Amino acid sequence: MATETPGESAWAAAGGRIGPRDLASARVLLDRAAALTTPGADPLAVVAVLRREFPETEPALVGEAATQARLRARAAPRLGPRAEHLVLSDAGLQQASRWAVAAYRAGELHRRLQASGTAASPLVADLGCGLGIDALALAEAGFRVRGVERDPWTAEAAAVNCAGQSGVAIVEGDAIDANLSDCAAAFCDPARRDPGSPLATHGRGRSARVIDPARWSPPWPWVVQVSRVLPMVAKAAPGLRESAVPRDAEREWIEVDGELVECCVWFAPLGDPGVRRATVLIGGTAFTLGSAEPDGVAGAAATADAYLLEPAAAVRRAMLVGALADSLRASGNPVGRIGDWLTGSRDPETAWVRAWQVEEALPRGSRALRDALCGFGPITWKTDAIRESAEAVDRRVGHRPASGGRSATVVMLDDGSAWLARRAPHVARRDGNEVGERFP
Repeated sequence: MATETPGESAWAAAGGRIGPRDLASARVLLDRAAALTTPGADPLAVVAVLRREFPETEPALVGEAATQARLRARAAPRLGPRAEHLVLSDAGLQQASRWAVAAYRAGELHRRLQASGTAASPLVADLGCGLGIDALALAEAGFRVRGVERDPWTAEAAAVNCAGQSGVAIVEGDAIDANLSDCAAAFCDPARRDPGSPLATHGRGRSARVIDPARWSPPWPWVVQVSRVLPMVAKAAPGLRESAVPRDAEREWIEVDGELVECCVWFAPLGDPGVRRATVLIGGTAFTLGSAEPDGVAGAAATADAYLLEPAAAVRRAMLVGALADSLRASGNPVGRIGDWLTGSRDPETAWVRAWQVEEALPRGSRALRDALCGFGPITWKTDAIRESAEAVDRRVGHRPASGGRSATVVMLDDGSAWLARRAPHVARRDGNEVGERFP
């Protein structure tokens, strides 16, 4: 028989509800919940076992421990081993930065502030700090951090999560009212979910995404206003429209392991005016490419060569396909451009592209293409999702997978051509285009 007694929490004192400090103090219970929460485990069965093994523990605490175990398991790919020791919420986890991105951004902020002559160990405000993930990364990068979070439960969770990290203070309050007079810079990750939509208890359930930046918390216009008096870097959704960003700011689209995760806005004087930057993080290595020039199509339109090269999503969103083509040519990889794809005679083996080896040309037109694919199993369609999504192509062509047929990938290019292709395996180069070697 085991018993866990909750620690002292503002939530418990307010009315017996389970708060972050209660959870953090129930280590034995949390460890047991984690051990039971294996892939495919029934959540109700986990709670039942915990109730039997911890009969004198408050049932609400047992239920919350089981929820924490599920959240930590879900957070592991995003946060790594740190997830095992954090107090999490569903809504907070949806907004939280991936640890690789938080660490990269904190290091980049440190580099840019040092370049501007800022003193060592400056104080940085983390406005809307959420669960404290970015605050931890900023502290590890050498900053003193003041995190500000208006949701009481989340603020307490951030305080618990940052308790072991020196130089971090969490303040409960609205970012708009925060004292910034002694700060050297600020980081802001506005909440992009509607607090008025249905939420689970204590705001820990899923909520609706807010598209309009003026309705973010804090509002994006306020973030822009503060950037005029304090060096500021802000995290936003990848689809942030260009008109929402001042012309003297730099936009950086960040991709992690093939997934486009955010648009980072470096306001003046931290950013290079008008520059669009793409950064790809792979296995702890950062590759970055930037330009302020329009993304023009250089030379005549190309025809597909032996390899079709799919630029990283960050490159396409930053409108840097032309700059990438120039960079590849400069490094000895002659390529042509077809819409937002590149093509060449060999795989350049770089983090910037996925290479697809052409197997054969396919006929144009939905019916002819359907006939040509007869006998194949499932088809993966690669398209320019802005013009026509893979789902739309699948509906238009109407391919019916044949039982026992081999799966295949079909690349649909902007010139209307279709190609049967297979992924070319390669290891991304680590000898160039890394942080510190910038274009421009």
